[in-house]
Amino acid sequence: MTKHYFTIDSFSELRKNRQVINNEKCANSFLKECVNEKEKKRTFNYLLKKGIFESEDEIISEMKNNPAFKIVIGMNCSKSSSRQGSKDEALVINGIKGVLEPRLEGFKIDNLSVDDKVPIRRTGEVLSRKEAKKLKYSKTEMLKSFDFEGKVGGRSFYGSAKILVGKGGHQDNVLHEEADLLRWLKIHRKEDCFYFVLLDFEDHDPKDIEGLKDSNDMDNVFICDHIEMQRKMEELNEQ
Repeated sequence: MTKHYFTIDSFSELRKNRQVINNEKCANSFLKECVNEKEKKRTFNYLLKKGIFESEDEIISEMKNNPAFKIVIGMNCSKSSSRQGSKDEALVINGIKGVLEPRLEGFKIDNLSVDDKVPIRRTGEVLSRKEAKKLKYSKTEMLKSFDFEGKVGGRSFYGSAKILVGKGGHQDNVLHEEADLLRWLKIHRKEDCFYFVLLDFEDHDPKDIEGLKDSNDMDNVFICDHIEMQRKMEELNEQ
């Protein structure tokens, strides 16, 4: 019997659908929800500079009286779904939680906030951001925080989750962050813990993830996509 795993067929479609929702929220709330404040300011300044409107209140009033204008302004001023990768990552972790926790005895997995578990570059500590700041660690001494944690096979695990759709810009920074984490794990990982680098690529050169995998010779560190991670969790749970 084929085992059931949580799967997402297309992250790009997921983001397209969320962008539609973002646009509608922004428009229907008259720029009070799901707003990219920089784009709103840029759009309002342009309309005011052109003399089309005399005040921001006039722009909002036009949105209320002109449905087409409301839609266009909402599209222009809404948050970009491509900059909301953390929502996709949280969706994946929650999906895995829903499938594996009922099936694997003793298994648990939970999302972490960006302030919960921050690896410290020099000392190898894992602290909350508040603790790190209290101890006077600078931003350059803090790596990107872990995105999830849990237990499998009686051992704790920590993980970083990243989803890359396309190539370039912020996407390339993600690869540098994960390579940085792997260098940190090479020195500071705990032997009684597991670590996951969860990477899902779409329309992205697979050589990038293969390069990370080839550089990894640590037996308690796993680089995988969301399907491979579920299989590995089952394997570790049976050990």
